[in-house]
This record gives sequence, structure tokens and C-alpha cells, in this order.
Amino acid sequence: MKNKPVLYTIIILLVIFIPLTILGFYYKEKPISIKDDNTKHFPYYNNSLWFYQNDKLISKYACLNSRCSYNIKSIINNKYVFIKDGDILYLYDINKGSVYNKYLDCLNEDNKYICKSDKNLWGVLNINDEVKEIIPFIYESINLNKNKYIVKKDNKYYLIDENNNISIGFTSKIEDYNNTYIISKEEGRYFIYDYKGNEYLNNYNINNYSLSDNYIGIVLNNNLNIYNNINNLPLKVITLNNYNTKIRFEEKNYKLNIYLDDLLHSSIELS
Repeated sequence: MKNKPVLYTIIILLVIFIPLTILGFYYKEKPISIKDDNTKHFPYYNNSLWFYQNDKLISKYACLNSRCSYNIKSIINNKYVFIKDGDILYLYDINKGSVYNKYLDCLNEDNKYICKSDKNLWGVLNINDEVKEIIPFIYESINLNKNKYIVKKDNKYYLIDENNNISIGFTSKIEDYNNTYIISKEEGRYFIYDYKGNEYLNNYNINNYSLSDNYIGIVLNNNLNIYNNINNLPLKVITLNNYNTKIRFEEKNYKLNIYLDDLLHSSIELS
């Protein structure tokens, strides 16, 4: 038969790979054996951190320095924890018994972790069943403001969301934003832009403002001018006794409530 060599080859390959496949499954499912001589189940013992579930040792982290620690209340989803070891924060996978990555600093902001890499660059992690890098580690600084991040890169400031949609860059630091306008600040003065980079009221020295999602209030000559669109006339003008008056807007029940120094001053009916 002409096909005999092919048949023999197939048989030989099956003989080789079937046992290897079985062994692979065996070792994959076989639990890692860790000697447990920490009889009292101390979290820190013998220069190691010990992780237990239902009195069963899951994994052990050997400290690189004379002492390392973690916050037992900060274990994420019963799986991840940040371990402080010397000057480094290690994101440790308890179940796998391995380090995911190392960082110089991490801040928990609204269950998102703003971290500084060992290259002094900032990014954002979402940690749940797995670790996801939602903002890449390429920025010189990151701050969470409402539901977006203000980032700095190459001496410019940007707004970026968790889908990595990013605004144009601004040379002055972004202070705040709403659905229409971005406020930046430089040397105590505020600047107003739209998302295309067009500047508004640039002939005025603006030192006080307020934003809601769809409205902006700007103090000009001790008058609070309230706009939905700066290109149109103000919806309302309120004379202030002090240009440092604290201003806050609240859109609620089809009204724009205007608070001055935390007291409700007036409301605008919204269509």
C-alpha cells in the first residue's frame, strides 16, 4: 500500500503525544505543594507572608527585604493584594502564588488603581477576576476627576476616559470639564476651551467659575454669568458681593440650582 508510510507516521505520533497530553493535564491539575510550618497561621512569619483560605495554605510570598507587609483588608476579590516590600509595591496573585507586576506607588480611586511604574510613568489598572491595564503606563502624572482622568505627557495635559478616548493637548493644566467645555489654569487664571481647542473669553481675567454637566458659570467683573452656550447671551446674571464667593451648580428635577457659599441662591427652569 502506498499509504502505509503515512499510516505508520500517524501511529507513531499518536503513541508519542497521547501520553504527553495526559501528563500535561495531570501536572496542570496537580496542586502546588507548599510546606506549612506556620502552625499558628500568622500572616507574617519567618520573613514570609502567608495566605490562607479556610485554614488551608494557598500561597507564600518570601520577602526580599528584612520585612514586608500588606493590608489584610485590601485583598482584592480574594485574589490580588499589593505587597509593600522595601520601596516597591508588588501586585501579588494569591491563587497563583506569583507576582503580576511591580510599582512604585498605587492609589485606589473609585475601585480603579492609579499606579506609578518602576519607570516613573503612571497608568490605571482595573483589578477584578483579572488585571486589566485600562490606561497605559506612558504618562508623567494622572489625576481622576469625576469619570475621566487628567493626564500629563510631554508637557501637555489631556483628558482621557477608560476607553482611551483622549482630548487634544493643552499647555496649561486642566482643572475641570463638563460635556462642552474644558477649564485650564495657569498662574491663578482660568482659561476656557471647547473640545476642539477653541478658546472663549480670552480677553478677560477669569478667576472664578462653576460647572455642571451642561452649564457653566463664569465670574466677570463680580457678576456670575451663567451659560449653556458661551456664544449666546447668558441665561442669568447674578451680582456677587465678593468675587471669591464659592459657587456650585446642581442640575436636578429639570432645574439648575445655583448655590452661593453653600446656600441655595436661585434656580433656573430647564426645558
